[in-house]
Amino acid sequence: MMKKIALIGTLLISTGTFAHENHFNISTDNCEVSFQNDVRISNDQIIIENQSNRQAILRKDGSLVIDGKAHDLNHHQKQFLTEYNEALRQELPKVATIALDAVKIAGVAINEVASTFNINSLHHMHGMMDEISQEIQTTFYRQDEFVMGEKTFNEFGETFDQKFEARLESAIEKTMTESIGSILVSLGSAMMSSGGNMAEFESRMETLGETIEQRVEAEAKSIEARAEKLCQDFEQVASLETRLSDEIPALSNYKLFSYKNKS
Repeated sequence: MMKKIALIGTLLISTGTFAHENHFNISTDNCEVSFQNDVRISNDQIIIENQSNRQAILRKDGSLVIDGKAHDLNHHQKQFLTEYNEALRQELPKVATIALDAVKIAGVAINEVASTFNINSLHHMHGMMDEISQEIQTTFYRQDEFVMGEKTFNEFGETFDQKFEARLESAIEKTMTESIGSILVSLGSAMMSSGGNMAEFESRMETLGETIEQRVEAEAKSIEARAEKLCQDFEQVASLETRLSDEIPALSNYKLFSYKNKS
């Protein structure tokens, strides 16, 4: 049971709302956003690096450098660039927040099981979840920059997929070994309270599973709703990006978003 519920939260990152195939995507029932290039956001500038390793630098003062060359912008172009700059700073970090909150769902389920079976030695499970959260944190935040994009997430995806299952199995094994006494006592008490009636005992265990599932599902739905809202917000940012590229054609090779409406 513990392995199953631990997977609920982390699968939101690896296979559901956040997916990495040819591009890193945010995918919901109604929309899909694919990130085509890499972006680094610091206090004074945003750097977008395309597939050819060329850079566009959007400075907070409204200036623009593309492939090492400064571009003179008129007042209208600067307004568009400033609006786009602010939109990226506001929306992109929400991806990291949602990913981190998705991992916490597994913690909700783990704590429910621990409470039911009086398990105290959960440091292996919590330690593993902390490690995963830290990996996500360091994927998005490097030194004083927020980083996001295809290259970053391809690297993270490979590491996550390869390491997570092994760490999960190890944590569960250690937790079960240390907690088997408490689990057996709790199961024995549950059997006694049901008068040795296996049907009643199985019903109680099934009810426990349903309670945990409902609790986790409620948390997951909240995450999914936020991801849906973010995906819709990215539609506006993608539209702004297209208009900016029309205003400044040299930026057309540095688009971050490819947006698809599924509804």
